[in-house]
Amino acid sequence: SFVGQVTPESNRQAREVLERAIALDGNYAAAYSLLALTYLLDWALGWSRDPQTLQRAHQIATKAVSLDDTLSIPHTGLGTILTFMRRHDEGILECRKAVRLGPNDALAHRQLGLGLALAGRPAEAIPFLETALRLDPHEPLCLFAMGEALYFAGRLAEAIAWLRRAVAANPSFTVSRVYLAAAYS
Repeated sequence: SFVGQVTPESNRQAREVLERAIALDGNYAAAYSLLALTYLLDWALGWSRDPQTLQRAHQIATKAVSLDDTLSIPHTGLGTILTFMRRHDEGILECRKAVRLGPNDALAHRQLGLGLALAGRPAEAIPFLETALRLDPHEPLCLFAMGEALYFAGRLAEAIAWLRRAVAANPSFTVSRVYLAAAYS
């Protein structure tokens, strides 16, 4: 839940909890996956000035997949990080594996949709985001991802509606406000 709040403080708290979980069980693939995503958030949202932050996220996510490649979350984490490394095809492939392994995993659907949108394929992204929203209708990052995909698809009125919901659900996630301003302009 800390990661879903998307603030520097919640991200730090999540990292501490995940590091404790890993200390208790060094083979806990899901904890490694979520830990990798905390580093990704640090990098993507500019909370870390360390240029190695994204590489650290990638290393941790790769370890998660090596620990258990039968769970959706390790593939989701690695796919998301690969997407942000601009390795879109690899990222989408990993997120597709995650969706196959976890057909009811809202995070896997959301991140596949996000990856497709960021790869310039927003029309393909929207059905995965709709599934994610059906599975978790109030998750703030899912609301944002739908708004972002609709923005990239040029469906601005719809994008504005989703982005307004995203801002209301998590006012501290400034990226939603940036896309909302862009959609209005």
